[in-house]
Amino acid sequence: NQYEIRRYEASNWVETEISNMPLNTAKRTMFWKLFRYINGQNANNQKINMTVPVLGKHGKNSNSYTMMFYLSNSIPNPPQPIDQSVRINSLPAFTSYVRSFSGYPRTKLEWESEELALEQSLNSDGLTFDKSYFVTAGYDAPWIQDRHNEVWLFPTA
Repeated sequence: NQYEIRRYEASNWVETEISNMPLNTAKRTMFWKLFRYINGQNANNQKINMTVPVLGKHGKNSNSYTMMFYLSNSIPNPPQPIDQSVRINSLPAFTSYVRSFSGYPRTKLEWESEELALEQSLNSDGLTFDKSYFVTAGYDAPWIQDRHNEVWLFPTA
């Protein structure tokens, strides 16, 4: 019960990336860029419902972060972003190792602690995974204190 192995279907996401900025500042900046996109600041002036999860990709040996909002399959052709630092990313189907936890992680260290626990579980089970980055997934609004959170790692061949 330390982790799940999940298979996700192909999906569309809107994303933005920031480097060399403290995590909390980067998260706020990226969130508002993506929120403006779903709020109609896109090529079609189309408002798009907020969805979950909100993903964060964290490079292990870098100070770069990517934030992604899921775009529902009800939007087969997402409108192009106006902001050049925002892009549409069509992900193919993928498998991930997922560790779920509750609370409100506020620091990079808190997320890294959960990621390390997932690494240890996978190592003890003899599973291999990409060690260059991990993904965080949040499912609740910012004002919720006892949130559902996840860290994801990805199998290697």
